[in-house]
Amino acid sequence: MRPVALSDGELFFEQGSIPRELFVIEDGVADVIHDGDRIASLGAGDVVGEMGLLKLQHRWATVRAVGGVRAVALDADGLASMSEEMPELAERLREIMSRRDRENEG
Repeated sequence: MRPVALSDGELFFEQGSIPRELFVIEDGVADVIHDGDRIASLGAGDVVGEMGLLKLQHRWATVRAVGGVRAVALDADGLASMSEEMPELAERLREIMSRRDRENEG
């Protein structure tokens, strides 16, 4: 994991981009934007970017910092290692992804 600091308006990633990592927000707020519409705001303790990384598909949404945001980033190799060493955390990420999939369908 590596620390990440984003300024107001800075992007975690853009819709349609290739996923390279996921992020866990430590402090601050991030807006999730799909097809130009803000669909969610996420804060401390929330995970962003897990869907693309776990499903190996292009990013479904853009995620932008609102104000300053501190987060930690986990790349695909780190996720694979974590899944082996801490399967309960990997399962939790899959649960979050499944919940978001259901929310996005509705």
